[in-house]
Amino acid sequence: PVLKDGERIGKVTSACYSPRLEKNIGFAMVPVEYSEIGVELTVERPEETVSATVADRVFFKPEQAEQTLSATSSNKGA
Repeated sequence: PVLKDGERIGKVTSACYSPRLEKNIGFAMVPVEYSEIGVELTVERPEETVSATVADRVFFKPEQAEQTLSATSSNKGA
């Protein structure tokens, strides 16, 4: 469950560890009034309760992705 001030307001729909960001990321369904970027929430996991912050859906800088794609495509056929 996703909580705000101890009240259940939503649920996590997907979560994983990001090696690039070196932290856990995820998606959650919450009411629109809690969806503003920067809103602090709490996520209850079976083993612990963790803090979460509403973030923009872009988890990476596009210029970094372009560099990665260029490096990958230049290795084609090697």
